Amino acid sequence: MFTNKQIRLIICTKNHDSVGCIDLFDFDPYHHRAGIGILIDEAHQGNGFADDALKTLINYCFTVLCLNQIYCSIGINNEKSLSLFKKHNFNLIGIRKSWNKISKNEFEDEYLLQLINE
Repeated sequence: MFTNKQIRLIICTKNHDSVGCIDLFDFDPYHHRAGIGILIDEAHQGNGFADDALKTLINYCFTVLCLNQIYCSIGINNEKSLSLFKKHNFNLIGIRKSWNKISKNEFEDEYLLQLINE
């Protein structure tokens, strides 16, 4: 983590089947912050895996890594992810306009959310 400034953790069922991953990236030990990304296989969405993984990683970030803040970026049409992160008290702090290319001539805005350890 301190060498590569990132870590990827695999999210598994109780039977040890992989259902997705959660990442910490852009880790900055000086400024005490990192980005979070999460991906759950479509077949396993809606079963609470993302919720449990995010809750666990937030706790790890604030209690073990002693981070001051974590952040994430979410495509403006990704309502499931936006709902998940807001449920965990992330605050919308901005919108990046035309940030992600989604087709040949079409771009999509992206939300920027942040959670400060208070």
